[in-house]
Amino acid sequence: MFKCVLCQKETCLIYNFCENCEFIKRVCNTYGSVEVKEILERVCLRNKAQMNFKITKELKDEIEKKKTTK
Repeated sequence: MFKCVLCQKETCLIYNFCENCEFIKRVCNTYGSVEVKEILERVCLRNKAQMNFKITKELKDEIEKKKTTK
């Protein structure tokens, strides 16, 4: 038994990748690892400006919520 090469969590008996990571590998093979990396950066990761916008929005929403409950 081996650990999955990608996620390092799932146990693999025959292959290097678990079922989920095998899917990710096939997507990378289909679209290219550079394209998949760019999609992950655009969709899953946030830069400083995006984080600051989210924090500001959450604070404004919280202030509005407190005003309406009074």
